[in-house]
Amino acid sequence: MKVECTRIYSDENPAFVHAVIVLSQDEPGQERLSEKRNILLLTEFLTELKLKKGILTEQAFDVLESAGHQSLAVRQALRFLSYSSHSKRELFFKLRQKKIDQESAQFAASYAEEKGWINDSSEAGRVAEKCVKKGWGLNRIRSYLFTKGFEDSVIYGVCQDLAETVDFAANCRELLGKKGVLKPTDAKELSKTFRTGKQYGYSSEEIRKALKKE
Repeated sequence: MKVECTRIYSDENPAFVHAVIVLSQDEPGQERLSEKRNILLLTEFLTELKLKKGILTEQAFDVLESAGHQSLAVRQALRFLSYSSHSKRELFFKLRQKKIDQESAQFAASYAEEKGWINDSSEAGRVAEKCVKKGWGLNRIRSYLFTKGFEDSVIYGVCQDLAETVDFAANCRELLGKKGVLKPTDAKELSKTFRTGKQYGYSSEEIRKALKKE
């Protein structure tokens, strides 16, 4: 098989270029077969691969194809990030849902992190602050951050910061007041108060402190 790069041109996004590759097979006694492929590449890959117009070895073409898959994954990652912020793990799983192979999806997620497009610690902190404003307790915030795809170490760090800076007992008291269960008069109402507090992620100790403040 003959592999030839016939054209290299810029994409509308300067981070990417296109390489036009023609694959041809011309065997004696058989009809000549050819196929043209347009491979998207990160601009930096162009330098790394030392790609130029001309004949390529089949091995070089395999490397080029792999770089193309990774570049497509990065482009899709950019599309996701243009709509909303993502954790690294969340971005990886969304790419996989788009039928992007595991290796390319992992590359794109790591590339986005390396370029500063995603910062799990900052993003987790921002998400956690929103949860605090909703009146959530630490347990519910921790669980929510996990569902958003943040690494355990990131969640631990964010929750440690919140535990040191947020008065969750006071927040619990405010929540219970809004829910109309801050002043239980019997065991049944007290049970309801604790269920409400725990539903929003507060510990039994925080709920007791909230009731004592009343």
